[in-house]
Amino acid sequence: MVLPGDVRGEHHRGDTAVSDGLLFLVSVLAVYCGVRFVVKDTITDPIRQWANRRRGPLGELLGCPRCVGFYVAGAVTLALVLTEESVPLPLLWWPATWGGGSLLAIIDLRVSARG
Repeated sequence: MVLPGDVRGEHHRGDTAVSDGLLFLVSVLAVYCGVRFVVKDTITDPIRQWANRRRGPLGELLGCPRCVGFYVAGAVTLALVLTEESVPLPLLWWPATWGGGSLLAIIDLRVSARG
């Protein structure tokens, strides 16, 4: 939570302080990990294969890093808000972490596709 009069942009929980920048970086990395888990990891292969056999929008969604990133970033932002972290401008935090996490996932998928 940001304490009154705290102009450094730090979140205090107990004896620790987390800067906005560090919280944002961790949020982007969490979105990236969530996107990679859904779109690429082998543990979710059966779910993606099932969705692709059905030939519906779910199969397309589960293969799209930007699409999955939207929902994962929303969940990360909501989790921060519900755990009483003082997220600066949550409605901007969501798309910012969506863009950052999705971009990392897209780069990772392209690099891993090259071999």
